[in-house]
Parts: sequence; structure tokens; C-alpha cells
Amino acid sequence: FNQTVRQLGEAKLSGAIHQAWINGLLSSPKTHAVNILSNSLTAVWAVPERYLAAGISQTVGDGSITFGEASAKAFGMTKGIRDGFMLAVKGKQAAENPEIADLFDMFGKIEGNHTNQITGSAFGVDDAGKFGQGIAMVGKALNLPSAALQAEDAFFKSIGYRMELNALAYREAVREGLEGKEL
Repeated sequence: FNQTVRQLGEAKLSGAIHQAWINGLLSSPKTHAVNILSNSLTAVWAVPERYLAAGISQTVGDGSITFGEASAKAFGMTKGIRDGFMLAVKGKQAAENPEIADLFDMFGKIEGNHTNQITGSAFGVDDAGKFGQGIAMVGKALNLPSAALQAEDAFFKSIGYRMELNALAYREAVREGLEGKEL
């Protein structure tokens, strides 16, 4: 029993150390700048890329990709930016908005265990006590870099999602033969 308890304590402490280490790696402003810049360029480039794909599809392909699809993708960027801000800023609270509740579920998934591992119990202290609560607050502060990265990623994932959703909706409407306002 004592050996099991010791191993459990070591696992909690190693989780706390791992969390501090990962967030130390992610704490550089350069990391966030590169993430934001690369995601921005990817989103912006997706529109001319779809125009290029439409040109190729119309000249040598089967014509299934249309120029209107690229325009729909550009329009989707505006909707995605709005949703992205809501997801990035409000986090779980954004899930209360029925328009983007499904997006929060899709983009809220994170790799690994990102709960606060730096707790009083990880250091053998009562979590309910003042010292244990202080350790948990330090853990939350140390977790800010990964929380910021999650917010950035939710923002850009929502943009990409809305862009592609609009483009595919346009493609489907053209396949169904819709025209004018119906399109």
C-alpha cells in the first residue's frame, strides 16, 4: 500500500514537472508570433489557391471546382473570424452561443492532458488549504502559454472551418443546379 501511494505521488509530481517544462517551451513570444503568422498566411493563401484550383479544374479537369467556390471561401473567412474571436476570447462560455456551440466541441479538443497538474496534491499538500490553493494558482499562471496557444488555434481552426464549409456548400448548390438567390 505504501509503495502504491509513493508511486501515485511520483506520477502527480512528474505531471507537474512535465506541465511546467512544456509551458516553458511555449512561453516565447516568438512561438506565438510564428503560430499566428503562419496560420494567417495559410488562411489568406487558401482563397487564391482555390481560384487556381478552379482554373485548373475548368481547363483540364472535370470542372467540378468553380470560381464561385473560391469567392464563397473568401466570404467564409469573414464569418470564421467572428466565430474565431468568440472561441478564442470566451472559450467554454462561447459554447453557450448556439451558433458556435458545435465549433467549440470540434475545436475544444486538445492533445494530451492539459488540466492543471501543478496542484497541492502533486506536492503532498492539501488542495483545500491556503498553501495548496496557492500552488494551484501558480500552476494556472504557468499554464498560460499553452492556454494562449489553444486560443490561437481555436481562432484559426474556426476560420478554416467556415471557409471550407462555405466553399463546399457552394459546390453542392451548383451540383444541385441552383441559380440566382437560391444559389
